[in-house]
Amino acid sequence: MKSIVEVEGISKAFRQGKEWVRVLESVSLQVGVGEIVSLMGKSGSGKTTFLDILGGIQLPDSGWVSISDRKMTALNESERTRFRRRHIGMVFQFFNLIPTLTGRENIAFALELNGRSDKQRVASLMEKLDIIHRADAFPETLSGGEQQRFAIARAIVHDPKVILADEPTGNLDDEHSQGVLEVFRDLCRNEGVALVLGTHSQDCAAISDRVLHLRYGKLR
Repeated sequence: MKSIVEVEGISKAFRQGKEWVRVLESVSLQVGVGEIVSLMGKSGSGKTTFLDILGGIQLPDSGWVSISDRKMTALNESERTRFRRRHIGMVFQFFNLIPTLTGRENIAFALELNGRSDKQRVASLMEKLDIIHRADAFPETLSGGEQQRFAIARAIVHDPKVILADEPTGNLDDEHSQGVLEVFRDLCRNEGVALVLGTHSQDCAAISDRVLHLRYGKLR
């Protein structure tokens, strides 16, 4: 299986008071085209930091990350942002929807950043995720589960080759959780999208090709 995500020896530490806390220590990983990998671990184990580094939002202290044969860690911030907009879909734990845009507009905006417009695709994703009836609502009027589903639609509307999802089902009930996982699974199986999930969910683990655990900065 050809690898689309390659991580080699990344380490990351943060300063807490007078001490440095090492969150990741010499972590390496390869993810193949169409593969689903779940990263599990306790809160604070480094899952979010690891996903942020994969997406180029943070840089590691050492090591490197390559996505689609492009070494993310060699790019400057603006280059990483442009690459992420075109090739990576990110689902954040806290939604990050733009409050002045409706749900529909939040999804469409991800396409507009790439100079694209596709009303049919936006509508199709809202149908699949059962949020089309809330298309014209603003984020402050949406439930946490609805915001999460709009955030997921925004992350995948531009046809990314890699999806990085931080607790994507954490705010969803069982029915909508299964619906989101079906959308993810179809993207991976039918379109060759690689998916890396940071999660506590056994449902996420159940659809995964591999389940890995982050403990004490190490990936096992």
